[in-house]
Amino acid sequence: GALKLGFLMIVPKEHYLSVAQYPPALLKEYQQVCEDLEEILKNTFGAKIVTFFEHGTAPGGYTSHKKSIVHAHTHVVTDFIMEDKYKEMVQLKTIDDINVAAHTHYFSYQEGAHGDLQIAMDSEVYVQRQFPRQVMALQLGLAPGQYNWRHAAFHENSAATVYRLYTYLKTLQPKDGRLFERTHDFVIGYSQRDDVI
Repeated sequence: GALKLGFLMIVPKEHYLSVAQYPPALLKEYQQVCEDLEEILKNTFGAKIVTFFEHGTAPGGYTSHKKSIVHAHTHVVTDFIMEDKYKEMVQLKTIDDINVAAHTHYFSYQEGAHGDLQIAMDSEVYVQRQFPRQVMALQLGLAPGQYNWRHAAFHENSAATVYRLYTYLKTLQPKDGRLFERTHDFVIGYSQRDDVI
């Protein structure tokens, strides 16, 4: 459901229901991944901003739709800033520590890996799970309903995004440190695909 180029997800290998439930060591690694992705996406797409958002699920795992992914996943997208009227609509508030939401449903939003972390977790304010995708689709001028990944997969955006990332990442060298180390296996694996020129 990549609504545009430069749209990815961060998904942990181990099962957690939300970023707020990550243990400290994983949260530290997650923050590094956000920093790395921000740098990679800016270099790959010339992005001015990289935005991160998540719909965290409470420990009970209850979700509003039977097909929703009840596993932590953060959306990462280039050059998308939610307009203030939408932030106010869901009453986003700046917080210092995501762990305050570990025991509740929430929507988090952050412009830049080091930007203010904003969260909506008031039980009286319902934030529909695809709300940020609806807002993004509106701001991009997409047709009604195209926000919904169940009906509009946008496979071409996903494929083009991954290919562009590969094209950039294969230029990295060992001197590039953490970025090279963490992406080298992807570059090798992607280069062995049948559909890569």
